[in-house]
Amino acid sequence: MSDIPPAVLPLIASPLKNGPGPATRAARTTHLRNENYIVELDLPSFEFVFFRDAPLEPTTSYLSAADYKKHIRNIRSKGETAAYAHTLALLNVLCAAYDRVHDVPEEQRLAFVDHHSHSPRHHPHSYINKCAKQQPDIVAIYKRLAKLLEQDIEVWEARDKNGLKPAVAWHHILSALEGKGPLSGDPLCQAATYAGSLLQARPDLPANFCIAYEANDFRILLSDSAAVYATPRIAWDDANALRLLLLYMHSLHQPLLVDPTISLAPPGSTRSVDWADRPYACPPVWLVSDDQTQYRVDQILSVGEPWTRMNWVGRSTHYGPLGEDMVDGPAVIIKDSYSDTRRLDASSEGAILDEIHKNGQHVLGVMRKKHAYRVVDGDGNAIGSIVVRIRITNPQPGPQKVIPRRLKYRLILDGSADRSLSTCRSVKEFLMVMYDVLEVDWFLYQICGIHHRDISPWNVIRLTDVDLAALALSISDLSLSVRNEQPKFIRALLSYKDADFTRKNLPSCLVIDFDNAKQGGLLVGAHRTGTPTFIARAKCTMPQPPNNSALRPMLALEGVPYESYVQVHGVEHYEAQSKLHSERTFDHDRCDRALNASDLSTVTVADSIRHDAESCYWIFAWFLALALPASAKDKEDDTIGMGDAFARLDKHRIVGWDDSRDGIITRGTSTIYWQGVLHSDMQAFAPLMAALTRLQTPSYDLWEPKIDECNLHEAMQRLILCEIWRLQTEGDVALHTRQRVPTVVSEEGHTNTAPSNHAKRTAEGLPDVDLRMAKKAKGINSGTLEPETASAPPTETPATGPSTSRLATTANTRRSAVGSRKDKTKGAKTGKA
Repeated sequence: MSDIPPAVLPLIASPLKNGPGPATRAARTTHLRNENYIVELDLPSFEFVFFRDAPLEPTTSYLSAADYKKHIRNIRSKGETAAYAHTLALLNVLCAAYDRVHDVPEEQRLAFVDHHSHSPRHHPHSYINKCAKQQPDIVAIYKRLAKLLEQDIEVWEARDKNGLKPAVAWHHILSALEGKGPLSGDPLCQAATYAGSLLQARPDLPANFCIAYEANDFRILLSDSAAVYATPRIAWDDANALRLLLLYMHSLHQPLLVDPTISLAPPGSTRSVDWADRPYACPPVWLVSDDQTQYRVDQILSVGEPWTRMNWVGRSTHYGPLGEDMVDGPAVIIKDSYSDTRRLDASSEGAILDEIHKNGQHVLGVMRKKHAYRVVDGDGNAIGSIVVRIRITNPQPGPQKVIPRRLKYRLILDGSADRSLSTCRSVKEFLMVMYDVLEVDWFLYQICGIHHRDISPWNVIRLTDVDLAALALSISDLSLSVRNEQPKFIRALLSYKDADFTRKNLPSCLVIDFDNAKQGGLLVGAHRTGTPTFIARAKCTMPQPPNNSALRPMLALEGVPYESYVQVHGVEHYEAQSKLHSERTFDHDRCDRALNASDLSTVTVADSIRHDAESCYWIFAWFLALALPASAKDKEDDTIGMGDAFARLDKHRIVGWDDSRDGIITRGTSTIYWQGVLHSDMQAFAPLMAALTRLQTPSYDLWEPKIDECNLHEAMQRLILCEIWRLQTEGDVALHTRQRVPTVVSEEGHTNTAPSNHAKRTAEGLPDVDLRMAKKAKGINSGTLEPETASAPPTETPATGPSTSRLATTANTRRSAVGSRKDKTKGAKTGKA
């Protein structure tokens, strides 16, 4: 076999994030099929890349040819359900034979169990865990757990199947198998769906093998952090079939990729009366270690989509030096991600945070990093996706997708603050948070040249009274000069009459998640990026047609808002910012050239800090549309206007010309429109939303002389400042502990922007739990504002082989995640590695 050199293909417009991704089994399976995700390799190539290190005895040492043929005949019996039992029997016979031949210790022995009628438990993606109904037909788990599961199922059946059927937890599954009958279609994409869910649930296994089988044949799948690879169809009676099944069995006993820095904590007692508390079903507790410290992670805050960066975020309050007892301590956040190696190391999230907090300077309003590193195995090799190089043999027209090389990267962050934006207790508190988000974003751009590029509710943490007290204590010894080098937060403006207002210059929030940020010319992501619901319109796949809307003068502040502004910022700064929109003319020639372009996709849209400000506007639209005032009690007042606005936000995708949010911009310049969107007790904020909308309409890039890129930050902050002072005078509006819940039917099985999806960290610190349910559990039903209480890349080893089919470079070493890219019904691309 000869080396296949990598080909140069255009990059796709990643890391654009099209929503959280399909979560239901049917939706994700359809997505995999439509997106042509699964890469099919020819059998010699698949075996060479993924099975070449497997030492096996002759097949007859495990199972005689006659016995194997008997099992095959049983599997080929009619009926999908009947095939479960016969396939299960064959797998368990092979598993027992492997244990015998290789003398596998009892505690490491595996077993296959039927799981087709019920979903596994405790998936870190809350929707998959609760509603997605992902039910793999057969799963592989440790034999000791399988025995407990079978015992509890017998008890459950003896009790007339009363209650939920005992089910294994996702984090104990080593492999999933999906079977189909002769009339049920190809199981390939459905098996890949389970492989993706398994990647999300098993951070200790960066790659997994799964099987898609039918009455006459089967396929073996390998899923890592970059892609899903599959064999061609292998007939059960093929001369290679038994040997390939044994290679698969070997890979379950000795996984191809393992992350030794993370492992499951020992399970609890096996004597629990309730099966949900048994070791096979209880929630996961992960032990994560770096070179000095071990952390106990018992709370998973979120997990990203498979075959992307797939951020896995956990929280730990119990840790200690390696080899010593762990003790309680301030919360830390552990964030694992599979980074595309096309990103520059110098612009990784850790490097960006180092630049922000350089020389010991703590920039308030930005989460602090404790440690960052590439995760390596015991031999010092970087953990990541498997290197696979293949050449496309039947390329499709247009840009070809590239399988990126991904390496695992870990961040340890200060996690003492953990309240989501959804938990704001009043409108004023929300406005203060958003004012400070704009201020931090502006400050980082002006001082460090850093552009966040992914402002969304997920990336804003609200600081509580307890958080602020701790922060004030931690910076009490800072000099006045250092304090003056901080962003000018809204609390300073509200305290402008105090002689020491600089000491009250504390943020209302923390801005987090800089893994898509850029600094100057260095890009963390190679392309435009953002969360679809909140991304600026100009950053969507097709640039927006130019708009010659009038350039409105910067709002002139008066009275107390003016006094507070100039006291903190100075008169000179105020006057300079007031002139940002003055003496400008619209460039009609550039506008006409853009409108007359035969291919608008060729019109360059520069990445601008102004896009972050527009993202803040979309957060305003989302939050206030869903805001439920405390006075409303249980009256949600779900108006047609609110449902329409929410649907436009929720369904926005970064594709082609259409932007579902355009209707909000075109109609939202009117106060009347927002009166129909907001709750009846929130009508006073309709003029603010109309004014903010009017700021989003001009094409600022087409005005000459060039307008300062931070003009939108300034214009929005002035409007927000006036509204905060109005509430300070006329009285605040307390918010309910839950939000309005519109009815939105999504093809992905859940809404992308529903409150339950945004409130990843509720006031009680529960992960991925609907805010309303969390509050109900705690007996909190009011929206009162009482004080809160605390809560170097490895050398690439290319796969060699005959000419291949699909050029791809996938990450290195031997540790990865899961993906999928095609299906028989789509005309799968075939190839050799």
